[in-house]
Amino acid sequence: MLNDVRKIKFFEEFNITVEDAKRNGDYWETKAPSSMSRMNVELNEIIGEYLISTNEERAKIHSEISNELAWSLLAFAENMATYSLRFEEQEIFNNGLFALGLTFGVLDTREILLIMSLYYDVSQKTKLSLDNVLKQNNSFSVFVSDFLNREEEKKSLKCMGYILTKDENGNLLYQRTW
Repeated sequence: MLNDVRKIKFFEEFNITVEDAKRNGDYWETKAPSSMSRMNVELNEIIGEYLISTNEERAKIHSEISNELAWSLLAFAENMATYSLRFEEQEIFNNGLFALGLTFGVLDTREILLIMSLYYDVSQKTKLSLDNVLKQNNSFSVFVSDFLNREEEKKSLKCMGYILTKDENGNLLYQRTW
């Protein structure tokens, strides 16, 4: 039986975290700070809770993702790509990818493609792997597989409008060129 309490808790925790971040000015950061913000730490924990849910619970949560929530998840996924590169931690990488997967079917796939290029770049520069997402056997894993089968140029940062640069503290940072 589906655990509606877990589904409700996911949405409540996510919304509370984002609203707190908006009040504290944490939400509108235009670059990933040197260390993860409180919001990003808490969202990682929430995505971690999602990952221990059953497939049925995950599907139910995914089916109720709003457009507004999807945009927040997309921004989170973009930040986690940068932190994945900086810290080379598979958990951060996975959480960002699964957050990106939650946007699939809600946002236009072109938005997701842009962020996917970041994860591909991280996987090429580090030991971090896309395998956990590819094993899911769902529409997002098919999307990721299709992305990986593209020509190299068509999955590059440049093609998707990003560059890899450094912030004022010398930390690696994916930056939009558009």
